[in-house]
Amino acid sequence: MNHPHPNLSTPPKLVDGGLRIVTLGGLTEIGRNMTVFEYKSKLLILDCGVLFPEDTQPGIDLILPDFSYIRDRLQDVIGIFLTHGHEDHIGAVPYLLRERGDIAIYGSALTLALITAKLKEHRITPLQRQGYEALLVMMQGTAEQKAMVQDAVNRWWWKCLAMFGPPDADSPNSVQGMRWGIKRISNDDLRQKFVDATVPQAKILGVSLPDPDLKWNEERQHHDYGQIDWDEFWATVNGNGPCNKERLGARVKAWNDGQWVRDAALAHANKQAHRQAQKNLKEAA
Repeated sequence: MNHPHPNLSTPPKLVDGGLRIVTLGGLTEIGRNMTVFEYKSKLLILDCGVLFPEDTQPGIDLILPDFSYIRDRLQDVIGIFLTHGHEDHIGAVPYLLRERGDIAIYGSALTLALITAKLKEHRITPLQRQGYEALLVMMQGTAEQKAMVQDAVNRWWWKCLAMFGPPDADSPNSVQGMRWGIKRISNDDLRQKFVDATVPQAKILGVSLPDPDLKWNEERQHHDYGQIDWDEFWATVNGNGPCNKERLGARVKAWNDGQWVRDAALAHANKQAHRQAQKNLKEAA
């Protein structure tokens, strides 16, 4: 199907505090309803349906919305809201989840039941955010449980940011990896996406992130964050991390404790080889 407006260009950058509404289907046709709401660099999808072909379109089973508008921004999608369970409003959901499987889906009990059956038909298991769900349960629990979550966030926040790797300028393999297609997104961009996605989640959870410099930057339409301790990162990489010695010590102990198993296995193998040699000599005689 040809695009109805092939001369339309990419829309300009969204103004600060503005709301953009982009319809990817369903305006001039009965089917493939899909609308994207953009606000503060986040995307909310309303419906994701299919269009059934006409008699003049033989060989076509279904017509999907054009995902190309959001394909490079799937990590910015915060959810899909389904108005009801008709195919022209939910039929394309499995095809979108193939591109990113952990998008949250909202709808009535009946609509979500239809989606569950449809995903099973497509042999798609939505990726669950078990970690986030577990934290959400704990933050609704006792004061001790809430304190455990906050303590974990305090201890692991900066390590999580460093996990994406050194800055692009200090990563000798990033440029080559991007050129070869091994990496699609750079270290810094992945880190930025993580921060932008985690800040609103932390707000919902009710935990504070241990970064006094963390704030929203209207000009960049991203969150600014503080300086990562790269000395700690490189110390860990070079074998001098907080638990490196304990971890290596456990491996050495396991190796030493298992020495008797290796000795027994070797003795058994030697005994079997000796018996086979004796048998071969008797047969040769």
